[in-house]
Amino acid sequence: MSRCSVIFLCGCLAGAALAAPAPSSRSSGRAVAWLSGWGSAVDTRGDCSFGRRADRLTLTIPPLKPGREYRLRVPENELNAPRLLRDVEGDFTAQVRVGFFASDNADCGGCAGLLLTDGKTFVTLQRVATSDNLNVYSRSEIVGQGSGGFSGRADGIPTHSPGYLRIQRRGQSLSFTFSVDGRVWEEATTKTCKLPHKLKIGIMAEGAIEGAFAVWFDRFSLVQVSE
Repeated sequence: MSRCSVIFLCGCLAGAALAAPAPSSRSSGRAVAWLSGWGSAVDTRGDCSFGRRADRLTLTIPPLKPGREYRLRVPENELNAPRLLRDVEGDFTAQVRVGFFASDNADCGGCAGLLLTDGKTFVTLQRVATSDNLNVYSRSEIVGQGSGGFSGRADGIPTHSPGYLRIQRRGQSLSFTFSVDGRVWEEATTKTCKLPHKLKIGIMAEGAIEGAFAVWFDRFSLVQVSE
């Protein structure tokens, strides 16, 4: 399935707490407690919560209200998914571990993971919460102006277990992989996508459920390849 949009998106998205100093143009290794090098949390509806404790970042989306889904749907111009981003340039490898908190609404489409964007094209690799541990999957997606569109799914990691997601860029090639333990990686897919040299990379979550949807992220790392 593919989707494409010709909507031009401005970069004037509302911010919340977690402001941080600007990152250096070249960095490697683990981000320091989600503060060093990160921008402000983006919460366009103003009712999601970000919490930080040591290396773990929690993100909670409140119970759904009528007409208030928390999604990143470029063709529909819905950019309400809460997210936290930082600068990245050129070739890189970014990964994070993602876990879901227990929920009675775990099979209602909540998802969380990595986001790569220039403000017009949005590239995501996310874990999808489901109560069926035999049919879980990761979802990779490229949508936006000039991207050509792409959406794919792969069998992933059991919902009750934390799991790793990784996006790697080499030129115009993007590879999407996932792992249960952070050592053995499985490929979801590899795609070609024309993107500018300077981008934003980070974490996001989407939710459209009756109850609150809460996820956590840790062990984020960003390794950039020097020119």
